[in-house]
Amino acid sequence: MKDQDNIERFNIICDLLLENTEIPLEGIMLFSEVGPGTCTLDIYRNLWDCALYVNDGLDDNFTEIGDEIMALWKSEPRGKRWARIAFAVLGGMFEVAFTYPDEIKHRINPNDDPDIDMETARNEDYDRQREEAVRRYFGDKPIVYPPLTPPSVGQLFEL
Repeated sequence: MKDQDNIERFNIICDLLLENTEIPLEGIMLFSEVGPGTCTLDIYRNLWDCALYVNDGLDDNFTEIGDEIMALWKSEPRGKRWARIAFAVLGGMFEVAFTYPDEIKHRINPNDDPDIDMETARNEDYDRQREEAVRRYFGDKPIVYPPLTPPSVGQLFEL
């Protein structure tokens, strides 16, 4: 029953990710880190010439996607839960890759540099692994992040 429930959750995530697709795309990918009481979400669309970060375009579905990811994580027995998930929808199929806590290797060791704390090391590792996942699914193309402040009406920004 658990496997069937998880397949249903993955299908719900697919539907939520693809629901607001206004831009033609070659795929969409979610990268998430999950732990007790926390779930990060980073979502990218594969366009012809770039991978576009689209978290802001999924406001309506963002909470539901996070809830489904958290439910997947909680469905695993304690001690066997994954820490990160890469989930991609490509060509009408989805692919999932899990990273378990003991597989996360920090490139920066806080013990070697007193100016680096464990949180900084974890964040840098997350950023590196997220970028590797984007490249694994979408190839070696630029990753584009929209401006931090929303453009004014009618203002365009170059991809």
